[in-house]
Amino acid sequence: MPEFLALVAGLSFGFTDYMAGIVGRRLKPLATNAFVGLGAFAVALPVALLSHAQLSWRDFNLSLAAGIFGTAGFLLFVYLMAHKKMSIVTPITSATNALTPIAYSFITGSRPHTIVSVGIVLAVVGIVLLSMAEDPNSAHDTKHAVSLSLLAGLGFGTLSILLHKTSTQSGLWPAAVINIPPLFFLPFVIKKSLAPKMNWVRIDLALGVVIGLVLFALTYALQHGNLAIVAALQNQYPITAVFCAYWWQHERLQPWQKVGFLCSLCAITIINVG
Repeated sequence: MPEFLALVAGLSFGFTDYMAGIVGRRLKPLATNAFVGLGAFAVALPVALLSHAQLSWRDFNLSLAAGIFGTAGFLLFVYLMAHKKMSIVTPITSATNALTPIAYSFITGSRPHTIVSVGIVLAVVGIVLLSMAEDPNSAHDTKHAVSLSLLAGLGFGTLSILLHKTSTQSGLWPAAVINIPPLFFLPFVIKKSLAPKMNWVRIDLALGVVIGLVLFALTYALQHGNLAIVAALQNQYPITAVFCAYWWQHERLQPWQKVGFLCSLCAITIINVG
């Protein structure tokens, strides 16, 4: 079950990240983060309250720290998607996002079986290949974009590690707590965003609701599953993002993206069979 939920979460994040990148060109990253966080918190808090789970101070602090790292990563990611070359940003961010918890898992001794490890390696290769878009001008991107992409991926990856460390007794509470940090941005963006750009705000709120629901699946997967396996599966979001770009923007799939898709399918099969 954790592996299945991680994959569902990853594919869902591909759609929300794709939409957030579009909205990020109309709203400032701070506003996008705030309204997405509000939508996610609005759906996560009632469910957490109804779950009757026990939230200790330790789990609260871990979840809040995860929210801070995730918020920083999301801010950087939205900014980069709106202002930098996608061919640089996406593969670096997604690979770092996957490799951070996988490396932590291996360092701390939580290593899966050999055959599953092969699947994890294939998953990371698939993530990178799927994320690489054709861009003849990518060589002109600065080191600034690369470093920020690494930081964004590190923020997302650290979020996964911290959620993994929360106890199962906390239930779905971490999915609500991690959405607290973006709420602090609301006073700074609400007046400038609501009136002139209300349609985009509604899209952000809707994306937040979807993310809030997906975070339930991710939280359960990280609490109950092997961190390396869950990280590999939850980061398959480029599959959905590439499909959205192909379907709505008629972007042509590059040969290496097709190879990446096959790598991801093989990785998913190997991980689940192993």
